[in-house]
Amino acid sequence: MDKYTEDIAVDVSLIQQELGFMPQYDLKAGWEETIREMKGKDK
Repeated sequence: MDKYTEDIAVDVSLIQQELGFMPQYDLKAGWEETIREMKGKDK
């Protein structure tokens, strides 16, 4: 997981301020969910 998140920095403060958007997942949790979904479709 660290490989997917090591070089990425995301600042969502502007979109939160402007649109009131609050992401459901942080970057690590989003990747984990994506991987779980992809593994489930291989079966």
